[in-house]
Amino acid sequence: MKKSILGLVMALMGCGAMAQTVTSSPLPIVLIQTDNNATIPDDYKVPGTMTILYVDDSTTNYVTNQNNSAYIHYQGRIGIEKRGSTSQNLSKRHYGFETRQADDVSNDNVSLFGFPAENDWTLNPLNYDNSYLRDPLSYALANRTGHYASRTFYCEVFVGGNYRGIYSLCEKI
Repeated sequence: MKKSILGLVMALMGCGAMAQTVTSSPLPIVLIQTDNNATIPDDYKVPGTMTILYVDDSTTNYVTNQNNSAYIHYQGRIGIEKRGSTSQNLSKRHYGFETRQADDVSNDNVSLFGFPAENDWTLNPLNYDNSYLRDPLSYALANRTGHYASRTFYCEVFVGGNYRGIYSLCEKI
């Protein structure tokens, strides 16, 4: 009985005792795979691939569509690293990534979600914002008043096949 109560409390607290299975989402699905399943460090970018599953017509996105070109918004090479210092110990990590050409060296400027073509991007887990609204809303308001702020887009993120949660994909300043 003690174990079942502990399990219930941990699940309610979101401690990760129960793994969450996500196979579809109305949000874009970002699949990141590092080469040779390398651990993502915080001081240099490791090479990998990224696939973004997204159709801009309210279609539900499914992880199983990763080989169906009709659902692929972006697919290509990336270099990825952890970002931040105080956030390093949190369960959801900040990531910085750059889109690369096939040679894994040259930058590849691409337009994600209609943003201007660029090669430097960030994935913000919104760790300190339980509403998932403060940063994206602040940026959107700044842009609407004529000031520059990063454009953002919500997405579901998987790293190495493991679900990481809802993130905000942002332009890197």
